[in-house]
Amino acid sequence: MQKFILCLVCIICLVTGCGNKNIYEQQTLDNVSINIDNVTPTGATLTIKDENENPYIYGEWYEIEKEVDSEWERLETINDLLFNDLGYKVDENNTVSFTMDWQDYYGTLEPGSYRLIKRIDNNYLYTYFTIEDES
Repeated sequence: MQKFILCLVCIICLVTGCGNKNIYEQQTLDNVSINIDNVTPTGATLTIKDENENPYIYGEWYEIEKEVDSEWERLETINDLLFNDLGYKVDENNTVSFTMDWQDYYGTLEPGSYRLIKRIDNNYLYTYFTIEDES
């Protein structure tokens, strides 16, 4: 019986992504790119450029991972991730921008290499950034 319960727990962890390991597979979307700038330990600006004839609709959801020993690990959140369920369209320049303040979700990020994951129409795109040591 104990082996059955242990096996069941392992299966649940595999399906739900228990632990901090990356569970999102990097994908590409034709004519879509994402860029992150104005990066600080508490936030950044994310800009998506979509040059498709019928652009995607973009939501607020994102997640951040940190590179640890050459592997990507999901950051633990200090609060539940809650995002507005709104859809944003690109503007006349084919871009949509998000001002990201992750301090409420992740706190102040320590120096290191990170990537931000953005879900777009059931696809996951990454953009990479670095928090520099201020000393």
